[in-house]
Amino acid sequence: MGKKQVNNRNRKASVRKALAVATSSLLVTPVHAGEDGDSPWEMDSSILYYGELDRVHVIKPVLSARKEIGEERFLTVRTILDTMSGASPNGAAPSSRPQTFTTPSGRNGYTVAANKYPMRDFSDNRVAGSVVLETPLNRLLKAVLGLNGSVESDYVSLGGSAALLKDINDRLTTLSSGIAVNYDLVRPPSQIPEGLAVMGGDAAAALMRAASDDDDDEEEGDDDGRRKVVMDLLFGVTQVINRRTISRLNYGFGISNGYLTDPYKIVSRVDARSGLPVDYLYERRPDNRVRNSLYWHIAHQFDEDSIHLSYRYFWDDWGIRSHTIDLKYRFEMANGHYLQPHLRYYTQTAADFYHHSLVSGQPLPRYASADLRLTEFVSTTYGIKYGMPVGEGELRMRVEYMRQNGESHPNDAIGDQKNQDLFPTLEAAIFQMSYSFVF
Repeated sequence: MGKKQVNNRNRKASVRKALAVATSSLLVTPVHAGEDGDSPWEMDSSILYYGELDRVHVIKPVLSARKEIGEERFLTVRTILDTMSGASPNGAAPSSRPQTFTTPSGRNGYTVAANKYPMRDFSDNRVAGSVVLETPLNRLLKAVLGLNGSVESDYVSLGGSAALLKDINDRLTTLSSGIAVNYDLVRPPSQIPEGLAVMGGDAAAALMRAASDDDDDEEEGDDDGRRKVVMDLLFGVTQVINRRTISRLNYGFGISNGYLTDPYKIVSRVDARSGLPVDYLYERRPDNRVRNSLYWHIAHQFDEDSIHLSYRYFWDDWGIRSHTIDLKYRFEMANGHYLQPHLRYYTQTAADFYHHSLVSGQPLPRYASADLRLTEFVSTTYGIKYGMPVGEGELRMRVEYMRQNGESHPNDAIGDQKNQDLFPTLEAAIFQMSYSFVF
């Protein structure tokens, strides 16, 4: 493959081919690559930095390799290494008084200053990998098979996926269907606490699963951790509208079953008048979740530039509803250079069992979580990507800024809580550098 062909393949490739590759990925994402009679390895390497202001920092190198191993048969191998550190909200509400927290074992503790949002320091590494095989079954039917896995200090995930893509209507329409199943094991360094048990209370109550009649939906205790199974189904249709425009519509359905609680999150229980914390409870979530999504994507190629617009609607039986709009416009410049601005807007409702805190003296709900990821919020992302030919490949750089806003002073705040920011604005910077090449 010559230098000119590599540098211009994205610009000269049809819109249909670009979306066909994206569609074929379904639930496991292979690297995008062009065709080459000599069957070289097509490499895509990248390193991503994600940093939240005063919170989480992630460094993520990724290496993907794709090779044609037979006629229209491709093998893709992908490896990922995440390094994560910083501070994450522990779920407790801020207070005008200092707050002290312990782990379920009671051996370790930490204190958060008055009027500070409670955070828990952490550090972890994750190693992940996947293998994807794309193989034709006949002239119009293709199968995509994948295996994936990841390991970190407190979490192990293993999974597989299978998808079928069928061309019809003179290959102007592609029907796709796929399934992915993951088996996950949650195993924090401390024993997993009983949901809604009091932090620092009776060790037996905090560390052992209750055997009461109203706890029949909880998994039995397991020294090796807690398990969950996640299954996703995807059905889609990709349609060529004309020689410059293509559109895709997907419906996704998913079921999660098992231990879905975050063992590191807690919920404050506050005084009914003062709003000051009385104690803290470990969160508890349902042990099953049904998810649905509709995704629509349209791409149009102008004489030089191209535009991609997508919309996703998500809903589940936890009460969360979300809308995502994503827009990218690629400006082609001289000598294979390009600029691609990006805008993403996301909004969601709160889970039915989300509570910024619980009130002392009132009956406990069956489920409760103060995880900010489960509350109502709006997220906006602005960014730009720059691409240019370098040697026999392409170098890309992406810079983005993300901002999340929620209800900082909800109407049901009590006493001291009215003076606290119960959803501090989250700001994050994203930088990614990628290089694609062949050998």
